[in-house]
Amino acid sequence: MASLPAGCQAAIPASTATIAFVAEGRAWAVGPDGKGLTCLFEASDPGPFAWGPRSDRVLLGGLAVRGVGSTASRSAGSTEPSVVSWGRPTGLAVAFVDPGATKIEKALVGKATIQDVSPFDNVTYQDVVYHPSGLALAMVLTDSDGSSIWVASNTGKDPKRIVWSREQTIFGPVAWRSDGNTLYYAAHLKNGTRMIAGADLKSKRVNAGLWVGKQDVLRLVPAPNGEAVGIDTGTDCDDRTALVSNLDQKAGRSLLRNAAGPTTFVGWIDDATVLVEEGGCTGPMKLWRVELGTGGTTRLVFDAVDRAAVRIPDPTPPPPLPEIGVNEGLA
Repeated sequence: MASLPAGCQAAIPASTATIAFVAEGRAWAVGPDGKGLTCLFEASDPGPFAWGPRSDRVLLGGLAVRGVGSTASRSAGSTEPSVVSWGRPTGLAVAFVDPGATKIEKALVGKATIQDVSPFDNVTYQDVVYHPSGLALAMVLTDSDGSSIWVASNTGKDPKRIVWSREQTIFGPVAWRSDGNTLYYAAHLKNGTRMIAGADLKSKRVNAGLWVGKQDVLRLVPAPNGEAVGIDTGTDCDDRTALVSNLDQKAGRSLLRNAAGPTTFVGWIDDATVLVEEGGCTGPMKLWRVELGTGGTTRLVFDAVDRAAVRIPDPTPPPPLPEIGVNEGLA
């Protein structure tokens, strides 16, 4: 790969610059084919490098927000959460699990304000994700009754338990299907089986075993059409494998079968193309574009990135929030 330019003109990328990454202290963007490199801004602390739902703002270290094609801004603080979720549909706030895992909090864009939106005290929170409508939060928590999944309003009010188990199942992570009706979640069953299920809020039913594997699920990323999910399995960033599953009750397939190190699912460029990182916790990673429908054809985008993301706006208008029903848990 060619080396990056020495300077940064802070150019704003065209809407087609859908692959973004941080390398050599700057944020960059290229088109879905890996061409049209443009420098976005200096990035000394990329943090999660999570792009908002309109792709016009990005979350950096310390809950800082930088606008790209917008005036969105938030100064960096000292909080460095590991679980974050952009507010939807426009990105006016970021929900996160506090570093102590005791609260769900919300950082407001344009303000230093952090709000506590926890529905419960004296529990341990593992995950939180905004509904596509922006009107609700799904969360995974553990309390004296064990692991469970809840949906509450975007202010933490009126929580309803959606999925739970009396069989010592451990839940999480979670992710919404783009239609807003199904909440996908991972589950580690008492017998050692790992699987992905879908809680359909409209029918109040759980479709279990959509994916079945042997390692813990670290991250779920549904495809735009909702017919597949990208999955990271393993234990941490030095021991993970990026997979794709068609939700067909099988173990999915590895996206970089010949990778020399750990692989991480970054995001969906479209329903048939994904972005994958190769590398562990400590060093720069290779960034690959993988074509799913051509036998897994891969193309190297860049070979020394610190963070990467796919910046594609959410569909508009956002889906409505369905009536939240209570499921009977996981059998």
